[in-house]
Amino acid sequence: MILILFVLLFLLIGLGFSIWTSMGISGMIYILIRGEVSLKILASTMVSGVDIPSLVAIPFFMLAGELMNSAGITRKLADFADYFVGRFRGGLAYVAIVVNVIMAGVSGSAVADASAVSSVLLPTMKERGYDRPFAASINAAAAVIGPIIPPSIPMIFIGVISGLSIGRLFLGGVIPGLIMGLFLAVTVALFTRKKNYPVVKKQLNLKVFINLMKDTT
Repeated sequence: MILILFVLLFLLIGLGFSIWTSMGISGMIYILIRGEVSLKILASTMVSGVDIPSLVAIPFFMLAGELMNSAGITRKLADFADYFVGRFRGGLAYVAIVVNVIMAGVSGSAVADASAVSSVLLPTMKERGYDRPFAASINAAAAVIGPIIPPSIPMIFIGVISGLSIGRLFLGGVIPGLIMGLFLAVTVALFTRKKNYPVVKKQLNLKVFINLMKDTT
């Protein structure tokens, strides 16, 4: 019977169904074939499984990330980070790290961070002569910080399933997330020096800084 379940799963995926749909349909067919569980009990179990107040936070994290991107806040954060770290060799790579660290404290999702930040930084990095593989890889690697620094969608799931304190899980992710960002910055420093990327010379300007602060806040 287990073999039938996996055959149905991969058959549906091969036919072009999404993974979650394939899992649901194959699981439902498997239960109907076995006939050991009532569909009414199955439905009530599915509803009670997601009837948890903590899970309500997940769509709001995703909504916050989408609102930031739609409102242009991601671009403003990138400009703000570029003011400080854009003067170094490979400055936009550092900007990607800084912005992803900030975005991690909003969306809690690596996919959301990758789509939001990459859509802003990748075209600019291409214009400034960065290699496409490097630009894509640093944005992807920096987005992984998203689920580590709180709020984190995976941590909410872990807390709900295991009964652990979600607040403690959040606190436990702060330092590892910052360490990840630090080591990514070290990697960027070594790689950009090897690639000899150009240095964009910028001077600190109080008026520009004030304007950036107004736009960001």
